[in-house]
Amino acid sequence: QYIVGPYTNKRDYLDWFFDRLTRDLPVPLPAPGDQTTTVSDVRDVASMVASVVGKEDAVAEAEKATTHRPDVGPVFNCASDKAVSLKEIVYACGAACGKSREDCDKLIKYYDPAAAKDAPSGGKFPFRATNFNVGVEKAKAVFGWQSEFNDFDVVALGYYEGYKALGLDKENPKMDTAFDEYVLNASSVAMFSTTGGKYDNHTALIVTNKGGGHGEIGMHLALALRAKGLAVQLVNDTAGKDISGSLPFSEYGQLVAAGVEVFYADLSQPGALEEATCPGLCRHYEWIFDNQNVIQKEVADLAASCGAFYTYISSGGMYIPGDKFPMPEANDAKGADKSKQKAHEEYVLSDAIRPKLSGCAFFRPQYIVGPY
Repeated sequence: QYIVGPYTNKRDYLDWFFDRLTRDLPVPLPAPGDQTTTVSDVRDVASMVASVVGKEDAVAEAEKATTHRPDVGPVFNCASDKAVSLKEIVYACGAACGKSREDCDKLIKYYDPAAAKDAPSGGKFPFRATNFNVGVEKAKAVFGWQSEFNDFDVVALGYYEGYKALGLDKENPKMDTAFDEYVLNASSVAMFSTTGGKYDNHTALIVTNKGGGHGEIGMHLALALRAKGLAVQLVNDTAGKDISGSLPFSEYGQLVAAGVEVFYADLSQPGALEEATCPGLCRHYEWIFDNQNVIQKEVADLAASCGAFYTYISSGGMYIPGDKFPMPEANDAKGADKSKQKAHEEYVLSDAIRPKLSGCAFFRPQYIVGPY
């Protein structure tokens, strides 16, 4: 899968990165840039294929063990045993040609992959915009094979030496930036730096509703969390309708370009949250933001199972006006029997949930307006 080597004549993959990095040109990456792939050194590929010699009996045993799927018995994925993210490819290629991560971050420009569907093929991004890597555990088990060239930083450095030897850092007649120009003009490019921040590699989940005053909160909350450096998933309730063409959802290209993973689900359906984020729920969320009133209990239970900090966006509508304005948090409010939001706040504070959370906060907005 995606084979490179010191003497390759197929230079579509890593040349694309070096062509831009060595010339200080923008490096368009499909958002969020954390998608993983496998870039395999040809010597690993060759050594795996050669390892079949002397292991014929082991291959036969593997074939017998898969009688329920005879079509996969003799099949072996052939790749490096370490996946690398698209952003890590940029960093490794940048390091090979003397650039720091900070230098690379200034050149990376994220684009919405959906905006690239009609882009010209000239100079197109060389890898898939989604996760695309294979496992090689079967080859290791059957052949006793081990990867020797799975340090991508070393692979990139060796490849760059060949790139320079060909003079491609000075002139590459095959270089084409038509794709770059199209996607960078056609989609919103992330304006937030998500590197070097206090919350890099931390995770947040937002569950948000389909509209109303709260409908726009989820979008701006996701952008604000990305600006802090958090990895963000947003699950948007649809109530079983297509909401993609209406505001604020028609502006969600901004979220994708900023690196937010967006999912849609009819939250009234059983298991909708898990189905929408799968395999996202395998992650350990550190912050969960609940901006909906369909499955609050399910979201709070998820936060408790993760030991997350749970934030509930409630409503100032529960306050009973008194004679003191502006009303403080201690102002009289409707009871749980009169307010669904108040009932949920009390559930979160109950002995069943609160001790399992790392913390919690309730926000009660009032009369919300916004551009979308």
